Amino acid sequence: MRRYLPVVIVLAAGLFGFLVIRQTDILSSSGGRNHADTGGDMRVVCLAPAVTEIVFALGRGGNVVGRTRYCDRPPEVLSVPVVGDYMSPDVEKIVNLKPDVVIVSKGPGNKGGVRKLQKLGINVRVMSLYSVAEILESIKQIGQALDADEQAQTIVRTIEDSLQTARQRAQTRNPVTALLVVGQDPVIVAASGSLPAELLDIAGGRNLAPMVAGKTYVSIEKERLSAIRPQVLIDATLADGSYTEARREALFEMYKALPGWQDIRVEFVTDDAVYLPGANIAAGAGILQKILYAEEP
Repeated sequence: MRRYLPVVIVLAAGLFGFLVIRQTDILSSSGGRNHADTGGDMRVVCLAPAVTEIVFALGRGGNVVGRTRYCDRPPEVLSVPVVGDYMSPDVEKIVNLKPDVVIVSKGPGNKGGVRKLQKLGINVRVMSLYSVAEILESIKQIGQALDADEQAQTIVRTIEDSLQTARQRAQTRNPVTALLVVGQDPVIVAASGSLPAELLDIAGGRNLAPMVAGKTYVSIEKERLSAIRPQVLIDATLADGSYTEARREALFEMYKALPGWQDIRVEFVTDDAVYLPGANIAAGAGILQKILYAEEP
């Protein structure tokens, strides 16, 4: 799990930062996992975990010659040289790797590094990963850039089909009012315009997060939180690898201590697919749907 989720939430609360993805359960076009295939001699540097995992999901992991220190999935990427992090890429290291393309996710925190690379004549592709539509388009664009169009189309179709199934199931049931918590101290909830909120909507949830102009993630003080009465609160803050029974129990007791919250259902999710963009977003929507309608996993 990613240990830098709090940084992501802070960035997202302003404009938007970068998020990471998983490619768990995504298959190659041959029907099985095939992360190490290469697309000729193209050399690729990935400056976001999201991008790295899409490249591997497309079967082009063998072309990756540089990554950020946060790019740790799939495990094969750990042997690839590190070229800094998302906001502070090591331009000299990247240039020395002689990449054919550098792929990065869009965000306010990395504009300086991207501009430096572009001024040096490096081919930089910037991907936007803020919504379902943008994620699907980015998978296609990366597939085109790496001569993996067929693999990209297969992944996109699989995601679209799974999301449509979730939507159809939700249409047969009554919407469930909900809050999706993605941060603590203070409590931060996914608001309209964020990817987690979009997945919640697809799953059949009616998001009760406050509307704040220009904010896709909103912090809520406990006093204000107690005035919101969802049918279910979904806490995803333990999906960053910090889960312990003691931590879960402490959060549960905190929620239940809010005035009027004794009868509100509180659920915890430890799968980061519910808030991270990428090839596993359909799984995230499915997890949320099971929680909303109190289904067995």
